Amino acid sequence: ALRVGEALAAVARALAAGSAEARALRATIPALAYAGRLDEALSRVAEAEAAADRAGDTVERARAGVASMHALAKLGRTQDAIARGRGSRDALQAAGRADLAARAELNLANVHKIRGEQTDALGCLERALTGIPESEAAARGTIENTLGETLLQLDRLAEAHGAFDRAEKLLAALPLALAVVVGNRADLLAREG
Repeated sequence: ALRVGEALAAVARALAAGSAEARALRATIPALAYAGRLDEALSRVAEAEAAADRAGDTVERARAGVASMHALAKLGRTQDAIARGRGSRDALQAAGRADLAARAELNLANVHKIRGEQTDALGCLERALTGIPESEAAARGTIENTLGETLLQLDRLAEAHGAFDRAEKLLAALPLALAVVVGNRADLLAREG
C-alpha cells in the first residue's frame, strides 16, 4: 500500500494534480502509522496538507488532519490528536461533508476512549451516527461497535447489548469486523457473569 500510494503521489505531482497528490499521500499515512513509523507518518501529513493547499482543496487538507490522529495518539500526543480532529471535523462540516465529519467524530471518540473520557466519546459517537447515511452499513456498524465498547466501559450493560446487536446486523457480511463485535459481546457477557 505504501509503495503504491507513493507511486501515485509521484505521478500526480508530475501532472501537477494537487488534489490527487494529496489523496495519494494521505493514503500512505495509515500504512506508515501501522508500521510504527509514526514520525514519518506525521511528515507525510505535512506533505499531504501542502499538496492540498497548493490545490486549494480544503476537504483533502482536513482529511489529512484526520489521518494524523492515529500517529499523534500513538505518540502519546492525545491532546494534539483531539485538536487536529476537531479542526478537521469543523472544516469538513463547513465544506458540506457531513459524512467525512462523522468519520472524524469516530476518530475523536477513539482518542477520548484512550484518555479515559468515555462521556466525551459517547457524544462523538452520537454525532458520528447522525452523519453516516443508513446505506453505509460498514461505517455504521463500526460506530455501533465502538459505541458498545464505550457503554461497556461505563457499565451501561443493557445499552451496550443494544449497540452490539445493531453492530452485528450491520457487519454480518464482514467476517473480521463481525469477529471483533462477537469478542466485545463475549467481554460483556463475562462481566454479567
